[in-house]
Amino acid sequence: MGKSLRVAMVSNNYFPFVSGVSVSVDRLRNGLHDLGHSIQLLVPRYREAWQDDKSIKRIPTLMAFGEKGEFRLTNPFSVRFRHCLRAFKPDLIHVHHPFWLGSMGLLMGRRLKVPVVYTYHTRLEHYAHFVPLPGALFRNLISHYLIKHFSNRCQGVIVPTYSAEEYLRMIGVKTPSLVQPTGIDVERFAHAEAGELEVLRKRLAIDPARKILISVSRISKEKNIGFMLEALAELQTQRHEDFHLLLIGDGPDREAIQYQIDTLKLTAWVTLVGRCRLIKWRFTITWAIYLCSLLRRKPRGW
Repeated sequence: MGKSLRVAMVSNNYFPFVSGVSVSVDRLRNGLHDLGHSIQLLVPRYREAWQDDKSIKRIPTLMAFGEKGEFRLTNPFSVRFRHCLRAFKPDLIHVHHPFWLGSMGLLMGRRLKVPVVYTYHTRLEHYAHFVPLPGALFRNLISHYLIKHFSNRCQGVIVPTYSAEEYLRMIGVKTPSLVQPTGIDVERFAHAEAGELEVLRKRLAIDPARKILISVSRISKEKNIGFMLEALAELQTQRHEDFHLLLIGDGPDREAIQYQIDTLKLTAWVTLVGRCRLIKWRFTITWAIYLCSLLRRKPRGW
């Protein structure tokens, strides 16, 4: 291995908030640390505690939004952010969003004269319902301009798929890019005793003859779960009834999704599990993984 680097990672969300970006950032942090690099993580402060170590620096927030206050708006003028970065003396700043803390990371990169790399995680236009602007304006103009302008000010862009790279080129991004998917820690899902799996089936009241489908995501509009349920309802009307779907996760649309399950008369074929810790057992008994998210651009493990 070559020179050990000092890498400052900057993200607008992180644990205890559960999201694909949180998982990706945490996995990258651990991977770089295992390779011998020094990591500093600058992320928002949440009300809930998390097992932070000295490499994680929490930045004060101005406000929280979302149904449960899960999204945190950090203070863009935070003295702590600038002080932590200067004291760490990074060789590289790695930002994970093109706004708020990401913008601050880009600014500090210029001041400290170190390169800034941006990981493009999300198609922002699919989050138009969170933005206090006309949806069509944000989807068709602002989101693409924001990504293009920010990416072209960085020294490198990491993308999860070739289709994501093609999108960036299409909107005018000229910065060199690298396609690097976020992998899955397969060891987490490799071992489960047969007896434990049988207990799980009984606990969830699943017919042993049924194939188990699984979907793991935040229960929210952009995850397109309603479409998934409509497809399963169509299968059920065609007498394809040898399946059972486990919806694992929580979010602002949980009640609406449960109502749709009831309305489509899918309660015997779909279980809204909510959050769960022993997720590896669910994957072990699964016949297929079901993804309908409008945003999914990479594999991610929980």
